[in-house]
Amino acid sequence: MKPADFDYFAPGNLDTALEFVAFSPSDTRVLAGGQSLLPLMKARLVSPAAVVDLGRIQGLDRIEVRNGALHLGAMTSQSRALVSETVRTRAPLLARALHLVGSPAIRSRGTVGGSAAHADPAAEIPAVLIALDATLVAAGPARTREIPAASFYTYAYETTLADGEIVTRLDIPVGTNHGDTGVSFHEIAIPSHNFALAGAAVSVTIDDGAMRDVRIGLCGLGPTPLRACEAEALAEGSVPTGGVIDRVSRAATSVIDPVDDVLASASYRRDLAPVVVRRALLEALADAGHCPEGVLR
Repeated sequence: MKPADFDYFAPGNLDTALEFVAFSPSDTRVLAGGQSLLPLMKARLVSPAAVVDLGRIQGLDRIEVRNGALHLGAMTSQSRALVSETVRTRAPLLARALHLVGSPAIRSRGTVGGSAAHADPAAEIPAVLIALDATLVAAGPARTREIPAASFYTYAYETTLADGEIVTRLDIPVGTNHGDTGVSFHEIAIPSHNFALAGAAVSVTIDDGAMRDVRIGLCGLGPTPLRACEAEALAEGSVPTGGVIDRVSRAATSVIDPVDDVLASASYRRDLAPVVVRRALLEALADAGHCPEGVLR
């Protein structure tokens, strides 16, 4: 199926892009990499009157570290972020997640900001942003504002972006942990490049044999990306024995609210939740150089 007719604009700077969006914000969609928007348009699930393409705007694809945070321009392609040494060393959890995003062809066109703003609850990047206390920077017609990821996502494909605003950058705090930090993103998807039925992003630091700064983000298990705060609190300061890992994995299910869809039932997703958390936690512990004895993978 072909999309409905629409007006196409490809401005050369951000100010002009904001003017186009502000003209009719309810009927205008912003195009980043197009890997989410274009399929929806072709299926006529969305039919915007106008599309504003950000691809010609310079400066929206920078990768740099400033003020204690990794700054990722919203138009940074997922493939470029994946191979970036800066991303790998400063935000390794994001690098792990990017390996699981779609296929190489999709990652070559898809952007980190596009995925973050699209707000698909099964997507990997929003779960990482939630887990790492990231901030989304949005430019609007009157001001630029910083939106914590924890308050950015309100429902499936819905965010707190105001009319006329465009996400321009993702800011991810750079860890200053003492000890050994490990990360993992584990998900179950059929096939592997499809949307996750359930996924867990985990970062954990081992300090003097105990878990510190434990972070657990979830995808595919509710109407938004989720933060398993209760599970994190249970893990914090604990020695990672088999019993502790099992309790933490079960505790993560307290925040989930899965739904039935064409890929899986809510019941099946609920069963998967502790499995992906447990596997991700074990993988993160191994990445930190800590392998609990007597724990079956």
